[in-house]
Amino acid sequence: MSHDHHHIDDHHTGRIRFAFWLNTLFVGIEVIGGFMTNSVAILSDAAHDLGDSISLGIAWYLQHLSMKSENDAYTFGYRRFSVLGALFNSLVLFAGSVWIISTSIPRLFETTDVNSTGMLGLAIAGIVINAIGFYILTGGKSINERVVSLHLLEDVLGWIAILIGAVVILLWDFNIIDPILSIAIALFILFNVYRNSRSIIVILLQRAPKNVSREEVENLIRDTDGVEDIHELRMWTLDNNSHVLNVVIVISPEWTADQIDHLTDELKHRMKKLKINHATFEITIFK
Repeated sequence: MSHDHHHIDDHHTGRIRFAFWLNTLFVGIEVIGGFMTNSVAILSDAAHDLGDSISLGIAWYLQHLSMKSENDAYTFGYRRFSVLGALFNSLVLFAGSVWIISTSIPRLFETTDVNSTGMLGLAIAGIVINAIGFYILTGGKSINERVVSLHLLEDVLGWIAILIGAVVILLWDFNIIDPILSIAIALFILFNVYRNSRSIIVILLQRAPKNVSREEVENLIRDTDGVEDIHELRMWTLDNNSHVLNVVIVISPEWTADQIDHLTDELKHRMKKLKINHATFEITIFK
């Protein structure tokens, strides 16, 4: 494996690796802080974050795997493994949000004495740590990184809720604010999971990439010297960043083999500008 490939691999997996270690470290802090403050909300968040750490570890592994080159088994390479990681994380986020809602609803009718001052300190730490992770992950371009960033966003919002709840409890002893905010945040995350899940399903169903215009592709090919016509143009995406194109190109019967090679090289160069990294041109003679 080349040095360049290692560099690309580190660039794409580094954000998720950072999120994994950050989240895992904070789980330990949450467990200790939850027992010290007697806060069910914090202990519940610790359990939720433990699940996040497991899913982030799997996402890290799959993102790393997605950078492998093609072989006899995976002739397009492993890019779809990144999509698999995004799908797994979406399912974890969905399950986690449903769990938060199911545990928060009964707490609407209960009152629990907590150490609101301790909650306040932990909430500030939680917001800062998870906000750093979220900021780093927002620079990612893969759908896996975007879904993973939702984990950190969920945690940021969760700690904001705990912060607000701690302040309200500290000032007015209004304990019900914590489950109300928890439910609202879980619903927000569910909405974002739905949006990302749609993108994942579209990729798996091999829909044409949204960020590539079919008309633009056709015009680029037709405007290339030597192309008489095109047929059966098909496009799909591997992971929302690397796209595939198959197309039949009609050329003049006078063209030589060298001219055809030059034509396909020129077309592949043009397609790469549109992130079409796997372009196959079937050449047929104009009659």
